[in-house]
Amino acid sequence: MRERGTGLGATNCNVGERAQVLVGATSPASRREAADLIGKYLQLRAKSWQSLAIGLRESNQAAMERYREQSAAADSLAKQISKNAD
Repeated sequence: MRERGTGLGATNCNVGERAQVLVGATSPASRREAADLIGKYLQLRAKSWQSLAIGLRESNQAAMERYREQSAAADSLAKQISKNAD
């Protein structure tokens, strides 16, 4: 059994927990903003994994660079989401 908060998916797990707090926000505007941030995070994470798959499958360095950039952007959004939930 993997320890919580470790491994490749640690940030994602944290975001999921924080998302529950954010979506439970009291005002509709806060909930909408939280949902928008989470949606952007999920889109970036999906794009990063797609770029990684292309990069590995085709030995494509440009796709690997896109993966790193997209993954860093998703990590940044995850931190923002976690900060907003505190």
